[in-house]
Amino acid sequence: MINPIELLLNDNEMPCHLSSQWLIAADGHRIRVDVCLDPDSSYANVIILPIGVTADPLLPMIRQLRRWSSVYVIYSRFVLDGAMSSLTDEAIDASAHARDLITLMDHFALSRAGLFGYCTGALIAVRAALLLENRFSALVCCNGAFESSSRTAYEREFYDLVKSCAGRPRVASTVRDILAAKVDVNQEFYQYTSIALRDAETFYKYVMCVHAVYAEGLSGLRTTIDTPALLIASAEDKIASPQGSDLPLAFLSQAEQLILDGEDHYLPCRADTPALVAMDNFMRLQAEKPLIEALAA
Repeated sequence: MINPIELLLNDNEMPCHLSSQWLIAADGHRIRVDVCLDPDSSYANVIILPIGVTADPLLPMIRQLRRWSSVYVIYSRFVLDGAMSSLTDEAIDASAHARDLITLMDHFALSRAGLFGYCTGALIAVRAALLLENRFSALVCCNGAFESSSRTAYEREFYDLVKSCAGRPRVASTVRDILAAKVDVNQEFYQYTSIALRDAETFYKYVMCVHAVYAEGLSGLRTTIDTPALLIASAEDKIASPQGSDLPLAFLSQAEQLILDGEDHYLPCRADTPALVAMDNFMRLQAEKPLIEALAA
């Protein structure tokens, strides 16, 4: 059977093979990483997916970065094959996800890489950047799902749903059935929630993971790093409040903030847009800086 991701990534312009690998974290959990190698480039970029989302919607971003680097796409921890008893808050909170970047960087011998986080992946990316200071050439947080006093209607409803289901598998099962019934009338909804709605057990894992990540958020962080960062949000984002991108500024001394008018939540999911090119250019410029400085010396 042809892998649909591989099919989309292979063409005459940009041949690429995106393969899945499973790594073992220090606490024994399995971590899924999709890898698209560029044997001719010494650059690497890591993409942190939102909780419950596959690499498929981010193919435009993967292809953009693949033009000049190898790309490593890391999945959220709720995609597990273990027992439900392993889903303690400590195993699936934001810090646990951030520590998975240590496993990834060490396994693939990446001394330095660019880091891209989307939606809930952006929250994890900030923690990872602080945890692995000086290991990332750049940090891009796109449409980040950060805590905000100006939550969107979607965020308020979503948080209420997660709270009502967390720790209550029967309630989660009922909610999952209601949401899955919408698939026939909203294919886009299904595309971005396909893993979470696979079955009742998977949906419950998803709810528990989201609950643990949001409960911790960026709390407890005390340090500030000078990693070049771009916090990009959309003024018309109905899913993640653009005001939420203010929160990471307290931890990033070299951050640029960009809020785009007329854009929605799906900036990295459309090919050849100005936003996609801007994010790619920022990451490439920061990756090339050491070489430029060395040549100028």
